[in-house]
Amino acid sequence: MSKELNLINLLTVRTINGKTSWEPTAKEREFLTVVADEIAVLICEFPSRDPDEDSGDYVMTVKDKDDREIFSIRNALDDVEYKDLVALYIVARRSALNIDKTLDMLLKNLSEE
Repeated sequence: MSKELNLINLLTVRTINGKTSWEPTAKEREFLTVVADEIAVLICEFPSRDPDEDSGDYVMTVKDKDDREIFSIRNALDDVEYKDLVALYIVARRSALNIDKTLDMLLKNLSEE
């Protein structure tokens, strides 16, 4: 397993377990987490460059504390597959937008009526 895939897997699992939280950025469909107070990880969905594709393109970018790009993965790289980036994007979005908290509130309010 590559270091890149290991990073994606760890971020996905830690986010699911509530150990890593994400925030929305100023860009639509982009989410950010900071690791060790100095490394930023961003995950973003873009419209596909292929007009025949319904699904988007996914990009994970890692930046240092000076906002320099360390590396970026778009859709796939070596053993990182498209589905790995999609899974990370989905859990990052759920975290950043507090989807579970919103669903819990809705379910609670609807069940009390």
